[in-house]
Amino acid sequence: MKKLTFIAAFFFALQFVNAQNDKHVEIDLSRYFANSTDNQVCYIEFPAVNIWGWLEVTVTSGYSQQRATGKITKRYQIGHNVGSYFHQKTEIPVALGDVATQFVIGDFDHDNNRIPIYHLNNKGNTIHVYIEGVFTNATSAQSIAANTTISAVEIQSFTQSRHYMSIMQDRVGIGTISPTAKLAVHNTNGNIALFGDITNDKRVSIYRNDAGNYGSIYYYNGSSYSKLRLGHSSDATKSMTVDGNTGKIGIGTSSPARILHISTGTPIIRLSDKDASNETETSGWIEWYRGSDDRIGFIGYGSSNSQIMHIRNETASGDIRFYTNSSQQMMIAANGNVGIGTTNPQSKLAVNGIIIAKEVKVTLENWSDFVFEDNYQLKTLTEVENYINENKHLPDVPSADNVEENGINLGEMDAILLQKIEELTLYMIEMKKENETMKSENKELKNRIEILENK
Repeated sequence: MKKLTFIAAFFFALQFVNAQNDKHVEIDLSRYFANSTDNQVCYIEFPAVNIWGWLEVTVTSGYSQQRATGKITKRYQIGHNVGSYFHQKTEIPVALGDVATQFVIGDFDHDNNRIPIYHLNNKGNTIHVYIEGVFTNATSAQSIAANTTISAVEIQSFTQSRHYMSIMQDRVGIGTISPTAKLAVHNTNGNIALFGDITNDKRVSIYRNDAGNYGSIYYYNGSSYSKLRLGHSSDATKSMTVDGNTGKIGIGTSSPARILHISTGTPIIRLSDKDASNETETSGWIEWYRGSDDRIGFIGYGSSNSQIMHIRNETASGDIRFYTNSSQQMMIAANGNVGIGTTNPQSKLAVNGIIIAKEVKVTLENWSDFVFEDNYQLKTLTEVENYINENKHLPDVPSADNVEENGINLGEMDAILLQKIEELTLYMIEMKKENETMKSENKELKNRIEILENK
C-alpha cells in the first residue's frame, strides 16, 4: 500500500514538473549587423498568441569590426491579448560592457507582436540573443518556443532614451554604463524621486527643467509643495528650510517670515574674499534691482585698486535715510544735501538742533580786509548815526527780522562783524589823530597864555 502511494506521488510530481516545463521557454537566436551601415534594427518576432507572464531578453556579442563584449538584459512583465488588452512593465537588471553602449533592446510592440533590437553604431557585429520566459498558458508557451524568430536587418534610427543600471566596481550608474561618480543617474530629463509614501505620493525630487535650463530639489507632500530642510533632521536651529509654497528661505528657523529669514543667537553674515593677501582689490556687494537688469542700489566694499565702503541709492530721486526708534533722524537727499533732524534739507548740511563742537572751520573767498584799501569809502559817523536812526541796525548788517526769517551765514556774518571791527579801528585811528592834533593845539595855546601872563 505504501509502495503504491509513493508511485502515485512520484507520477503526480513528474506531471507537475512537465506542466511547469511546458510553460517555460528558452530560445537562442542570432543576427549579423552589416559593417559601415547606420541606423540598423532587427526584431524578435513572436507568434500571434496571447502572452501572459514574464520573459527576459539578453543580448551579447563578441568581436567582428568592433569589440562588443559584455551583455545587456531586459526583463518584461506582460499581459498581452492579440488585438485587444495590453499591459507591460520592463526593467533592465544588467547593462555591462561595450555591448550595452552599442545596442538597445526596445519595449514589446503590442500591435506587431515583436521586440526591436537597435544597433547604435555602424560597425559590423553578430549578436547572440537568449530569450527565457515563463507563461501562464502552456499552449502559448509552446507556440512561442516553436515559432519565435529574428527578422532581417532593417534601417530605422533609434530616437528614444536608454534606461538601465550598471554596477561598476564601487560605482553605480543608472542610465549609463560608465558611471564617473559613486552614483550617476543619466536620463532625458534628469529627474530623481525619493518616495517616503508612494500611496500618498510623498516624495523628495531632484528635478531638471530643460526649457528653463535649471535644476531644483523639492519636497512634495502629496497635495502641495511643502518645506524642504537641509541640515539637521529635527533641529531647525541647525538647518536651512526652504518653503516650497512661498519660496522663503529660513536659516535657523522652520517658519521663514521673509524671503530670507535668519534666526540665530548671533546672526552674522560674513563676506570673505578668497584671496586675503590682495587687499587693494578685495570687494563684495549686496545689490538691489528693479526687475532683472535695473540696479537701484547696493552696499559694498572695495573696487578696482581702492579700499572704499559704498552705500548707494542709484535711483534718480532716491534718498538714503537713517532711523532710530521708528523715527527718521538723519538723511542724505538725492541732491547730496544732508539733514539732521529735518526731512527737507535745503543746504549741504541742515541741522535742526544744537551743535556742540570744539572747532568749526569756515572757508571764504572774500575777507573783509578791503576796508583797509585806499579806495574804500568809509562812512562818516554822522552818516552811520543817520542810518541807525532810520534802520535800527548797522549798515551792511542784517536786521533782526531778516535773521529770524532766513538765519545767518556764519562765514558771511564773521566777515561782516570783522568789517565793522575794521571800520571801528579806522574811526579810532581817525579819532586818535584828531585827539593828537587837539592836544598839540591845546599845548600851543597853553604856552601862549603863559607868555602873556608873564609880561
